[in-house]
Amino acid sequence: MIRVLFLLLTVVLLAACAPTGQVISLSPSGAVDESDVGVGREVAVRAVNDRDRVRLGTAESRITEAEPLVSDRDLAEVVTDAAKEALRRKGFRPVAWNESANRRLTVRIRELDHSVSSSVPRQVRTRVELSFDAANDGRSLSGSSRSTQTDAVTVRPSPRDNAEYINNAIDGALRNLYNDRLMDFLANP
Repeated sequence: MIRVLFLLLTVVLLAACAPTGQVISLSPSGAVDESDVGVGREVAVRAVNDRDRVRLGTAESRITEAEPLVSDRDLAEVVTDAAKEALRRKGFRPVAWNESANRRLTVRIRELDHSVSSSVPRQVRTRVELSFDAANDGRSLSGSSRSTQTDAVTVRPSPRDNAEYINNAIDGALRNLYNDRLMDFLANP
């Protein structure tokens, strides 16, 4: 009986040490400088995930393999919501994607990588690259933006901490993307 309990305890401990990964709840705010440049104009918006992987990155460990970091929601949906909120803050009226809409904005997620090292202090690096394709009355405009953020921490970031790093990087890339050139292009007839 003691032997069985010992084996059971060993299995439970080994299972507890296995890397399961972190599931991260993303919710970037779409925080950009507010303005009324959009004067209520309607813009059809969508985000497209052009990345070839599901994971957001990895968190290294000195004891086990690196843990994958994954989102609890579709990344394109997360960025669509943030892109819409950013447009609202610029005075536009974002609507669901419609290929035939006069004003359209597609935000493409080219890269999103978040890594946490196992060394102390732990190096946290988040890189986001977005691009856009905009259309207005038969005209088109394209561009891209990057946001890279780094930090050094003494303890391993929690899923909430990792979400904050990634949300901030997405918001930073959107702030860079929503420049005067793009906003004027979408606002003008």
